[in-house]
Amino acid sequence: MAPCSQKGFTLLEMMVVTVLIAITITFVTLELQQDDNQIARLEARRFLALLEQLREESVLQAKVLAVTVDSRERSYRFDVVSDSSVALDGDIFRQRKLPETLDLQLEVAKTADTTSQPVVLVFPDGSISGFALSILGETQQYSVVSDTAGNLDLTSAVIQ
Repeated sequence: MAPCSQKGFTLLEMMVVTVLIAITITFVTLELQQDDNQIARLEARRFLALLEQLREESVLQAKVLAVTVDSRERSYRFDVVSDSSVALDGDIFRQRKLPETLDLQLEVAKTADTTSQPVVLVFPDGSISGFALSILGETQQYSVVSDTAGNLDLTSAVIQ
């Protein structure tokens, strides 16, 4: 009778492999999760890039364009300024909504019209009305700011 040789893995080998897989999954999951501060930074950078694109679109179309911000809904949209606001066509200028964990605040230069919702205006000459848009994460605030010359800047600050 031939000796019986076992085939397969022992229980100890299976347990070691399972633990290694669990540790690997834990590290990958932690690495993939973004905290509110990282998301706020990404959203601020996205807004800045979209505003630059909107400036180019305004020059090309020779129209006054606007960004309307709804702080309560944590969203913003891009419009053509005319007698009635018309949303811009195209996926790039679709309405954007921030995650519920972030806050959105817009401060604009004072205008005579205080009844309407505040907007950021982009003019056909490439200039942009003065504003400061802040996206607040858990402990960081990221702001996209336009000065009176239309220069854009992205700043960050720690929230106290």
